[in-house]
Amino acid sequence: MKNAMKVLFAASMLTGLVSAGAVHAQADNDVQVVEGESLSKFIRSNTAHFWTYMRTDADLSAIKGLLKFEGIGAGDPHMGNFAPIPVLKGGKNRMAFLDVDFDDAGQAPLILDFVRYMVAVKADFPDIKKKDLEEAYLRGLAGKTVEAPKPLQKFLDLSWDEYQAEAADYTEKKTKGDGFKLKPGEIESYSAEIKRSSIEELFKGRGEKVVDIATRPEAVGGSAGSTRIWILADTTEGRRIMELKEYAPSAIGNYQKQDDPGTWVKAVRAAFWPGYAADTYDLVRVEGKFFWLRQKQVSLIDVPRSSQKARKLAYAEGLAIYDANLLGLAHGRQEGGADYLAALEAKGKDMHKSLGKIVNDYMDAANAAFSSKNCESALDRKKGRR
Repeated sequence: MKNAMKVLFAASMLTGLVSAGAVHAQADNDVQVVEGESLSKFIRSNTAHFWTYMRTDADLSAIKGLLKFEGIGAGDPHMGNFAPIPVLKGGKNRMAFLDVDFDDAGQAPLILDFVRYMVAVKADFPDIKKKDLEEAYLRGLAGKTVEAPKPLQKFLDLSWDEYQAEAADYTEKKTKGDGFKLKPGEIESYSAEIKRSSIEELFKGRGEKVVDIATRPEAVGGSAGSTRIWILADTTEGRRIMELKEYAPSAIGNYQKQDDPGTWVKAVRAAFWPGYAADTYDLVRVEGKFFWLRQKQVSLIDVPRSSQKARKLAYAEGLAIYDANLLGLAHGRQEGGADYLAALEAKGKDMHKSLGKIVNDYMDAANAAFSSKNCESALDRKKGRR
């Protein structure tokens, strides 16, 4: 009976949290649940829940003085959202290790963006020391880099041509002749509302030709409800798979109001992709709707979340530290970055303690939401509902 009351209490708290966020919410902050998912996946899939919690329930009194240092945050920084990708900079093709997911980025206190990162790391790898992440982040704020873990270095050293060979191989595996290999639940016959002719016109303007179009099944978690269209196109690099993913307001908007999409994406790009061309990751408009347009990238980073092997865990630790540094570099090059760093350093050891408490408090709240939602899902399954 006591356990049931705890579940009901957690569910009622969650409902209140979601309702309270309605005033400022720019993204759907309902909690998404995937049957059989882990707490770590639940946390990664519910970015809006984090930002709503930070606005409504979090005790931020210990870092109150840091909240004034606002800038463009990644919104959902985690180890799977930083990767080496092909980009264009200064008119030259190159590989770069960058934030590859702008969906939830935006204006907010930079310290909370770092808290979000530490939460994501703790959810996957609780034994990674927060102090190591903090030190790497501070180095980034100061404009200093850290050494990449050795397993990652081979991807950082990958040449443009080597990556394009990987991309061509990926495209070949997903296609046959002039069309996609259709597979239920993965790549399905085109069924989106956007006209084929509109998509063809978009690619024509890029100097590219559409060969085939397919639909990706509706996603879950952070992408739930988004229209996703796959396009097989002849590009300057050869035949490639491109994706149009329907834009949804950033989850960081659950903390505070964001600019209109056009202004917002320019600020995000300046913070995380300074000087890099938009061609490989752009926000475009098709039939009055915004879509993210990007090449379906070959996944080079494999975060060993389910592994207990010492070698892979050591790699995960190195990757977590490297990504924390990358986040610090992005935060530090923004206006007020030097003052923000000075304020963090002035807190000394108190910063570690304060941030640790906020991270742990949120983990408790996320665990309560996860437990209550899973309980509700189990009850629905027992009663034959979905």
